[in-house]
Amino acid sequence: MNRMDFVQAVVRIRVLEKKLLTGDFLEKLIEASGPEELRKSLKTTTYAEYLQDDESLFRYEEMLSGELQKTYAGMEEISPDPDIVNMAALKYDCHNLKVLCKGAILKEDLSRLYIPVGSFYRQKIISNEKKHFLETDGELLDLIDNMQKEFSRTQDPQRIDIILDRMYLKELHQMVVSKGMPLFLEFVKAMIDFLNIRTLIRVKRQGKDQAFLHDVLFENGNIDRERIAACFYDSEATIMQRFRNEKIGHALIRGLESERNNGGPAEFEKAMDRYLMNLLRQSKYIHFGPEPLISYLLAKEAEIKNLRLIIISKLYNVPPVRIKKRMRDVYV
Repeated sequence: MNRMDFVQAVVRIRVLEKKLLTGDFLEKLIEASGPEELRKSLKTTTYAEYLQDDESLFRYEEMLSGELQKTYAGMEEISPDPDIVNMAALKYDCHNLKVLCKGAILKEDLSRLYIPVGSFYRQKIISNEKKHFLETDGELLDLIDNMQKEFSRTQDPQRIDIILDRMYLKELHQMVVSKGMPLFLEFVKAMIDFLNIRTLIRVKRQGKDQAFLHDVLFENGNIDRERIAACFYDSEATIMQRFRNEKIGHALIRGLESERNNGGPAEFEKAMDRYLMNLLRQSKYIHFGPEPLISYLLAKEAEIKNLRLIIISKLYNVPPVRIKKRMRDVYV
């Protein structure tokens, strides 16, 4: 990969970054008196095209999905390497594969659950829909067959998620390594560490055994999964002490303590998101390379997530103080 190939793309990204919703603007939306004031404020942003009538805000999923699709289409246009956009979209491929497999196993039409982003959606679900690709794609058939066997053995639909999440993180790690992006390699490793520690805590709380824990931990984090599995019999306080000096240590402890004090897993998710967003912000100082493109896509996804929370909260009269507690950090 030649980093100089991304010079023009980065210039365009810097322009797009200026259109991202700032923390101050989101604060203004949170304090809006109701849906109509919220709609008026959003009409000054890139979301204006979706807000042409008084009822448009109630179609917020249509708006947010449209903006996500437009964002990815724009990145595909400006990126000199399609793999960079595919890397960011890989999680949607994983989600859509889960939908496909579960639909096949349950013999239900779950097409409403597809997210219209990613190479799998574009190449398989759309282009081959009328060709009955399930009857002709050997690789997909093998995958679904394996999922069906696993489900028959365990009767646990969570196993599908576990297997496909492992495939996703393994593929993501390989793609980042192959492209030579140290920042995003650290991003992926940190994400895996957070997910593994969260899994350790959840497995303990659910009363499952150590063998199950070892089976569901992901590879390629900074923290060896054997070390994490060895903590199975430790208390949560001891677990925090064992990992406090890791790269994610401070954020990890803050997330676990907040979760314990406030009684909700969302606190851990917020701590993880904050740590990862801080890593992404380092892309602002990279002028030659693909990192700013991926960071912009992830920043836009975080913006959409925050906007969904605000819109739903305003439609159901949730007080601003409760909205603020659930908000995620922004890129700008």
